[in-house]
Amino acid sequence: MPVFVGGKEKGTIYVYKAGDQRWLDAKQAAGAFGGSFVWQAVSGKVQLSIRGRLAQFTVDAQRARVVDSGVDLPDKVIVRANTVLVPVEFFSSKEFGDMAWSHAKLEEKGFVVTPRGSVGPMRWFSHKDHTRIVLELDPQHAYQLSRRGRSGLEVTIPLGTVEEAAESAPNDGFVATVRLWQESKLARLSLELDEKSPKAAWDARTFEDPNRLVIDVYHDDETLQRALAAKGRKPEPVKGEAAPSQPDPQEPASLASIPAAPAVAVPAVVVEHKPVVPVQPEIKQGVETSIREKRKIVVDPGHGGQDSGATGRRGVREKDINLLAARELARMLKDSGEFEVLLTRDTDVFIPLAERSQMANDFGADLFVSLHCNANNKRSEKGFEIYFLSERASDPEAEKVAERENASLAMEGGADSPDAEAALLLHAMARTEYINDAGLAAGIMSKALGRAIPLPDRGVKQAAFYVLRGTNAPAVLVEMGFVSNPNEESKLDTKSFRRKIVEGVYGGIRDFARRQEWISSSR
Repeated sequence: MPVFVGGKEKGTIYVYKAGDQRWLDAKQAAGAFGGSFVWQAVSGKVQLSIRGRLAQFTVDAQRARVVDSGVDLPDKVIVRANTVLVPVEFFSSKEFGDMAWSHAKLEEKGFVVTPRGSVGPMRWFSHKDHTRIVLELDPQHAYQLSRRGRSGLEVTIPLGTVEEAAESAPNDGFVATVRLWQESKLARLSLELDEKSPKAAWDARTFEDPNRLVIDVYHDDETLQRALAAKGRKPEPVKGEAAPSQPDPQEPASLASIPAAPAVAVPAVVVEHKPVVPVQPEIKQGVETSIREKRKIVVDPGHGGQDSGATGRRGVREKDINLLAARELARMLKDSGEFEVLLTRDTDVFIPLAERSQMANDFGADLFVSLHCNANNKRSEKGFEIYFLSERASDPEAEKVAERENASLAMEGGADSPDAEAALLLHAMARTEYINDAGLAAGIMSKALGRAIPLPDRGVKQAAFYVLRGTNAPAVLVEMGFVSNPNEESKLDTKSFRRKIVEGVYGGIRDFARRQEWISSSR
C-alpha cells in the first residue's frame, strides 16, 4: 500500500489482514515517520525510535510502552514471514501521535502521515532599524540562545521537531542568513549576522497565542536600548547567552484574539460569536510611524458553523481549511509589524456575509481579503484564482463560483431580499475607486501566489460575490485550490502546503501595499 507523508508519496508499506484486524510492518512504519527499528528476535523485544523518543513492544503481547506511558493495543504484536507486525490502530493513537509529532491514518488510498511539527514555521521581517525573526514553538519546549563566534547567533530547542526546514537570506544590513533545520534530538535555528553590523545586539522573548520566540536584531546595543525604552521596557545589558525567556507581561500578545491554529481540522461545533477585538500595534523607536499609519487588513475565513462550504471526497471541509489558512495569514501580517489585522471569525462560527463587511467597515479596513476553497463537479479541475467584485461575472464559470459562495445567504433569513440586493448594488456602483484598486490588488496577489505554489494559475476574474459588496475598501476573494480535486484536497489538508499559499497571499499583500505606498519600498 502507498505511503503519503505531508501529501507526497513516499514508498509503500505492507498491510497484513486477518478478519477485521489489520497490522502494519513495524520497520516500514518507523521509516514513514523518519525513525528507526530494532527487533531482538530471541527476547521478542521491539523498539521504534523517532527523534530520541521510544515506543517499545513485545511480540505476542497486547500492550506497548510509549515514552513513559503504557498503551493497550486492540490485538497482539505478531510476527509473520520474519516481519514484525503492529496493529494499525497504534499508529493513529494520541500517544504515538504525541511521540512522533504526526497524525497517521490508514485510508483507502494508502497510509497517510501528516507531520505535526513542534518547531516552526520560521519567518523574518526587515525593518528600518532592525530585523525580526519569528519562530513558532510548542509551549512545552524551552530554548537556549547563544552567541556563535563573532558573527552569529544560535538557538537550540531540545527534542524539538521541525516540520519543514527553511533557509533565507535577508541581507538587510542586520542579518545575512537565517536557517532552521532538524538534528537527531533537537531543532536548531542559526542567524548569520551581517558584516555591516559587527556590534549587533539582540532582544529575545516569547509571546503567546500562538507560542513563539521573537528575536529582534539591532545594529548595536545603543539602538537596542532606545528601542526597549520606547516600548516601556527596562533596558538590560546584552549578554552573550540568553536563558529560556518567559512571556513578557509588558508586551501585547500578538493577535491575542486568535487562538493557536490546530494541526487537525477544526471540529464542526457552532459557538456563540463574539466581536473580534483588533490588537493595537506597538510603536517602534526610530521608525516614523503612528497607529493610523499602519494600514488595516481584514482577513475573512469563508463559511463557518453550519455553513461548511465545499467538502472533498476525503472529508476535508472548506470552512476548516479557510480558518486555518486565515489564522496563519493574520499572524504573518501582524508579526511583520507593518499592519493592523482583524479576523472576521476566529472559531468555527457562522457569520452572515453582510456582517463580515460591516465588521471591516467598523474596523476602518484598508484591504479586505476573503479566503476560500473551490469545488467543481469535474474532479480534474485544478488551480487557484482570485476574484474582485463585478455585478456581471467575467465568464459563466465565475458566475457559478459566486453562486456557490453566495449560497450562505439562504441561512441568513432575509439578507437576500430584493431591497437589500438593490441597496448593495447601488453601494457597489458608488465605490468604483475601491473596485479599481481591488483589481490591481488581485492581479498583484495572483502573481505572488503563482510564484509560491505549484498549482495552475486560473487568472483574475470578476463576479458578484455578496461578501465583497459592502466593504468600504478594496476587497478580493482568493480561491486557494479545489477540494473536489483529490490531489489538491490532499495538499490543502497539509500545514506545509497551506503555509506556502499563505506566504504567497502575504507576499501579494505587501507588494500591493508598496504599490500604494502604504509601506516603504525598501522593506
